[in-house]
Amino acid sequence: MYHRFFGFGLIKIMSMLGIDVSDENEPIMEAWVVECMGKKDLSSRVYSDCREWRKRSEKLDLMRKLLTELEIR
Repeated sequence: MYHRFFGFGLIKIMSMLGIDVSDENEPIMEAWVVECMGKKDLSSRVYSDCREWRKRSEKLDLMRKLLTELEIR
């Protein structure tokens, strides 16, 4: 069963392997899901999960920066 957090786990594995999560590397994750898992109908969800991961990562980075600035004061 594929769900968003499974996708996030795949993204985390990719980052642990040194594969940057970016637009040009989304086909790698799609290949893992479609070819290795045999889930051909989930390719659009893979791209959606990658975009959601990047959006959440950007928000997290902004919050870390804000907290760092608050600690300095």
